[in-house]
Amino acid sequence: MSQFADDLFAQYPTVADDAERSPLFRVLAGDSGFGQTLSLGGVRFRVYRLPLVRIDGESFWISEGDLLLDRNDLRLHALQIQRPDDKSLFAGTRAVADGEELELVAMVNEQGALRSWPHDSVLSYHVERETFDNCLLYEKACTNMTLAATKWMQACNIKFESKTDRPTFRVEGPLAARSRGFAAATSFFPDAKPARRVLRLYSYYFAFTHEIAVGTLLHELGHVLGFAHEHLRREAPLRCRAKKLEREKTKVLTGYDPGSIMHYFCDGARGRKWELTPLDVSGARKIYGEPLS
Repeated sequence: MSQFADDLFAQYPTVADDAERSPLFRVLAGDSGFGQTLSLGGVRFRVYRLPLVRIDGESFWISEGDLLLDRNDLRLHALQIQRPDDKSLFAGTRAVADGEELELVAMVNEQGALRSWPHDSVLSYHVERETFDNCLLYEKACTNMTLAATKWMQACNIKFESKTDRPTFRVEGPLAARSRGFAAATSFFPDAKPARRVLRLYSYYFAFTHEIAVGTLLHELGHVLGFAHEHLRREAPLRCRAKKLEREKTKVLTGYDPGSIMHYFCDGARGRKWELTPLDVSGARKIYGEPLS
């Protein structure tokens, strides 16, 4: 989203100013207290402050519970909420024609192509020891990454491997970022700039049981592979949909799955399982193919 936001605001600087001045932006950025009731289009609703994270002196806000927005992303996010029918704010993306019933929701880029890695990709990662408070937390992160990555490799034709030299992405612990709120982890999509390819684990993550900790990484690696949140689909219970899934940015891969690893626990959905469902596996294979072994 950042590059599109950069281009949009460079072409229309007043749009950026409008976003900065809007009450919605101030609430999202945390400048107006924890929450505030706003009226947009005659509809009143409660807006809550997005958790703030500071990384290397730069501010980011956590959207949807585990996705990072920089300041430009946040401005564009505020404008898109305020003006959902303004197509110019979504011009950087377009819908993909869905001619078949392809459960997971995959992200698409500006040209409508899937935001995914090439087939047979080897995604290397490095868990950075210096970003963890102690050896126990570091070893827990390493173990859980191996377990979660293995589950995805058993599901589709993708490979994860731990690698120190020039990894595809980094895994950082609580010492790398200061987070306000209850965020456990954040990750990224395949087309993120190299500097933003970081899967972060915050202090809250290490209070989880083993099952939930591995399941959380399974979910975050789903984003790394290009999958969006399942609970934002229109088929999901209304209470689950804190925001509307931007269909211009997604391609639906089969029917709605309340048990998906990409679905948050809400309104009875997901049960209590932290595993890939058959539909998770089916959707992943539609993009990446069958596992080789």
